[in-house]
Amino acid sequence: MKLFLTLIFATIGSMAFSQVEVKTPAELKGHVGDSIKYCGKVASARLMDRSFNAPTFLNIDNPYPNQTFTVVIWKWDRENFQEKPEKFYLDKNVCIYGKLELFKETQLQVTIHSEAQIVIQQ
Repeated sequence: MKLFLTLIFATIGSMAFSQVEVKTPAELKGHVGDSIKYCGKVASARLMDRSFNAPTFLNIDNPYPNQTFTVVIWKWDRENFQEKPEKFYLDKNVCIYGKLELFKETQLQVTIHSEAQIVIQQ
């Protein structure tokens, strides 16, 4: 368990040093493939429990289909969250830490694996 926690903290620490802070939605497309920090509001959320790998989608800034990007949490990572992400983060301002990727060549997304990658802003 100690080794696991050490690896998690080392990963989070390295993300903090190698990430790009993106301030506006317009900047995002220039950072596909980068580890980013982006702050915005979870405008809509949904658990797709009947879909393959039961993803949870958190849509940032605007509800689907007009979201700035989507945060994806796969079913095997849900155990790393104390609360149900689709309920807990809805309508909250958060900062997301993770690698920005393209889904189907047009949709921006960040896959997160733990609570450490989504922080509620005060």
